[in-house]
Amino acid sequence: MDYGCCCSLDMVVVAFLCGFRVGFSMTIEVHVKNFISWDDIKMDEHQIKLSDSRVNRNRSRVIVVNKNGGEDSVTVQGAIDMVLENNTRRVKIFILPGTYREKVIVPKSKPYISFVGNSGQMSNTIIYWEDNVGK
Repeated sequence: MDYGCCCSLDMVVVAFLCGFRVGFSMTIEVHVKNFISWDDIKMDEHQIKLSDSRVNRNRSRVIVVNKNGGEDSVTVQGAIDMVLENNTRRVKIFILPGTYREKVIVPKSKPYISFVGNSGQMSNTIIYWEDNVGK
């Protein structure tokens, strides 16, 4: 069975989806700034409190959301609104445990946003909205 065509097509699709640039010589150039790794989004409350400037080792901005106040924003949408239009660096929105009843919209003009929560509190961090309330 000839897999040459399928493998080439798979490589082009993967390269396109992952942000690789494939040249005629079939060399692959990786643009590291376009990728985010699992290690990049791992955070906890202790790390947040250690960083007064809210900029971590990966040169990412961190915005902290706490529904009870005392942090950068009390809403997830408020944190998104704090991100500059057409930003060029990773912005992590660290959402502390709680129930956030709000409609969250991330505009196309605000790329590189990651939502991060405390991995041990995933079931206690809820964001929900019902557009059909009262209908």
